[in-house]
Amino acid sequence: MENPLVSVIIPVFNRAELIERTIDSVLTQSYRNIEIIIVDDASTDDTLSVVKKIDDPRIKCIPLEQNSGPSTARNTGVKLAQGRFVAFLDSDDEWDTQKAHLQLTAINQQSNPENVVCYTQATIVGNGKTYLLPTRGKRKDESVGDYVLRGNHGAISTSSIMLAHKLALANPFPADQKVFEDWDLLLRLEENGVSWVYLDRPLFIWHNDSRGNRLSLSEHDGSEWLDEHKHYLSKQARLAFLMKGIVHPLLRSRQRKLYSLKLLFFAFLGNEVTFTQLLKYIAQIFLPPALLTNTKALLLPRRTNP
Repeated sequence: MENPLVSVIIPVFNRAELIERTIDSVLTQSYRNIEIIIVDDASTDDTLSVVKKIDDPRIKCIPLEQNSGPSTARNTGVKLAQGRFVAFLDSDDEWDTQKAHLQLTAINQQSNPENVVCYTQATIVGNGKTYLLPTRGKRKDESVGDYVLRGNHGAISTSSIMLAHKLALANPFPADQKVFEDWDLLLRLEENGVSWVYLDRPLFIWHNDSRGNRLSLSEHDGSEWLDEHKHYLSKQARLAFLMKGIVHPLLRSRQRKLYSLKLLFFAFLGNEVTFTQLLKYIAQIFLPPALLTNTKALLLPRRTNP
C-alpha cells in the first residue's frame, strides 16, 4: 500500500483556546491521506463548538459522556480509527508540515513496518525557553526505561509517536492512569519486542508551559506506579524515576517533606544525584518559597555595567 491512511488521534479536554491551532497543524500536512479523530473528554468549555466550526471532511469528533482521562480518550480513538497507521497528538501541541510524510517514509523502509514505533525530536517551548529534545536516539543496547528516565538526553513524547494500527490496538494506554501513561505504554511496547526508529529532526512543537490545567503539572506521587512497574526498569532507571516521578512533583506541591528527603538520599547514594544537587533539593524542601527566591537572587552573579 503506497498511500496508506494515517489516523491522527487527538484527545482534548477544555482546550477551546488552543485546539484550532493543533488541528490546523494536521490539516496542513504535506501528506494528505489523513483522518483526524478528536475525542472530547467531556469538556465543559467551548471546545466542541470550536471543533465543529472547522469545515473539513477528514475530521471526526467523538464526545465522551464523562471525563475519563487521556488514556481512555486515546484508546477510544484507536478503536474507531480506519487507518493502517496511527499517530497521536496532544491538544496543545502542533506538528511540522512534513511530520506524517517523513515518519511514513521511515517506517516503510523497515523490514517489518507493522512492528515499528517511530518517534521524533521536539522543539520544546515554554516559560521563556526554547530547546530541542531528545538530543539523541535510543541506542540498540539501551532499554527504553534508561533512555527516557535517566539524564536529560532522552524523550519519547506521545505527540511524536507513529505506529501500525494493529500494534496500537494490541497495546492500549492504561485506562486507570492519568499520569505516566506514556511511560507505561513505552515499557510494554519494548517488552513486546518492537523496533524503535528515531528521526533526528524537530517535527513537532511541544508547548511545555506552566498552565495550571496541564496533567503533567498536577500534584501526584508516583510511588504506586514505580512499585507496579519496577520489574521493567534497571536499578538506575528506578532511581531516576524517584526524582522525575516522585520527588519533583512533591517539591512542586510542597508535600511529604521527610519522604522526599528520604528518596533524595536514596538517589544520592545511587549516584543519580550529585552532592550539589542534593543541597539544592534540600533547600527547596525546607526553605519557604519567598526565602528560597531571595536565596537564589543572592547566589546569582551580579551584572556590572560596561
